[in-house]
Amino acid sequence: MGLILDTSVLIEAERTRGSISDLVLRLARTEEIAIAAVTLMEVSDGVARARDEATRVRRSEFVKGVREGLRVIPLNDEIAVSAGLLNGRLRRRGVTVGLADAMIAATAMSVGYGVLTLNGRHFEAFEGLRVVGF
Repeated sequence: MGLILDTSVLIEAERTRGSISDLVLRLARTEEIAIAAVTLMEVSDGVARARDEATRVRRSEFVKGVREGLRVIPLNDEIAVSAGLLNGRLRRRGVTVGLADAMIAATAMSVGYGVLTLNGRHFEAFEGLRVVGF
């Protein structure tokens, strides 16, 4: 079993000055831990949007730690198609979760992992996905 960390978990770790290695050590006691490539994109976006240099530097160091400390599962054609289908099925039912969350869910499902998140309602709509609240 394993878990894909949702972006919300990494953002919380960065905001509370939590070390990514501390987070991984706690979680890795019971689960394999990874992130989706789209999550790396989302946290990197936060670096570019920092309002001041000190925040930008802190966030940049955090992203460096994420890249060094976590397995990043790349987006491939199978995950992309799966994410599109997942998102399309939800939208057809009137549920909007966003493509990034669909990509995270599809990534987790592609490797048989669940998703660890602070935003359970974003992921509970994906049928068959194990969602773990943080």
